[in-house]
Amino acid sequence: MRILKKIYSEVGSEDLSDALDVTIKFDELQRVSSFDNLLVNGLPKMPSFELTERVNEISKELLELPEKYKLKECKLFVKADGEMNVAPIYLLS
Repeated sequence: MRILKKIYSEVGSEDLSDALDVTIKFDELQRVSSFDNLLVNGLPKMPSFELTERVNEISKELLELPEKYKLKECKLFVKADGEMNVAPIYLLS
């Protein structure tokens, strides 16, 4: 959820009125390997290097967790009405 909030704070509006849809893929060291299809209000957006680094700062905390909690990828979306969903896929799933 912290990753979703960080991404939204970088690419979404403060009043949570923007729709966001993205899948983030992680490498074995829990760093972002790619942002797939980052869409804001249905339009493609390029993630900045700074955004990638900020997400890496959060995800590196996962290195201390058991293998079953390490992320392979995570699909995130926020609807324009504020509904949020986080769908993680773990390395050992």
